[in-house]
Amino acid sequence: TVHWRQLPRALHQHKCARFKAFVNVWPTRGTVLVQGGEAPALEKVLKELLGEEPNLHTEPNPEPSIEQDAWHLFVDGSCPANRQVGKTTAAGWGVAVYQQQSGERSVFAELFGPVVTDLASPLSLGATCGSNNTGELSAMSEACLWLLDQSLLYPAVLHYDSEYAANIAWAEAHKNVELAEKLQMLLAQVQAQRRVRLCHVKGHSGCPGNEHADQLAAT
Repeated sequence: TVHWRQLPRALHQHKCARFKAFVNVWPTRGTVLVQGGEAPALEKVLKELLGEEPNLHTEPNPEPSIEQDAWHLFVDGSCPANRQVGKTTAAGWGVAVYQQQSGERSVFAELFGPVVTDLASPLSLGATCGSNNTGELSAMSEACLWLLDQSLLYPAVLHYDSEYAANIAWAEAHKNVELAEKLQMLLAQVQAQRRVRLCHVKGHSGCPGNEHADQLAAT
C-alpha cells in the first residue's frame, strides 16, 4: 500500500523503504521527481508498472548537453566551529554561478554571506543557529533566490556536496524546520519557472566549481 504525504505547495511525497528513495509529485504542474537512494532502480519499476515512459528526473541527474545554454550553480556552506553550535556561531554560505553558452562555461557571479540567525532580519531564511548544515541549506536557498531574479530562463543545475541539504530539499525536516521549508518553497518556485536539476559532487575532490563555492562560503 502506498501512503502519500501532502506537503505545502501542492507537493505529494511517498518514501519507498525498499529503494530508500522518495517519489515527489506536483499534481498542479504534472511534475514527478524520483530522488535519493536507489532512484534509478525505483524509476525503472515505476515505468514498468505504468507501462509507459514518464518524464521522470532522477537523482543523480545528468547535466545539460555541452551545447545547451544553462546556469550551473555550485553551492556550499562553512562553519569552522561546527560543534556545540548556537545562534551566535559564525557560519557562511557561498554560491559560484557559471554561465554555459555555446559549449563554454565561465564564471558569471559570486554570491556569499553569513548565515543569518536573527528571525527578525529581512535577510532571514529561517535559520536559528550557525552550523555547517544551515550554511549548506542557506547556500541552496540563496541559489534559488538568484535564479528567481534572472530573466534568462536557462535550465539550471544545482551542484551540491551535502547529501543532507539535498535530502532536506525534498523531505520533511526534523531540525532546521523553518529553513528547510523556505528552501522547499523556493525550489518549487524555481521549478515552476524553469527546468532544474540537482547534481551531487564530492566535496574537496578537485572540482573547480565546488572549490570555488567552498572558498566563497569561508569568506
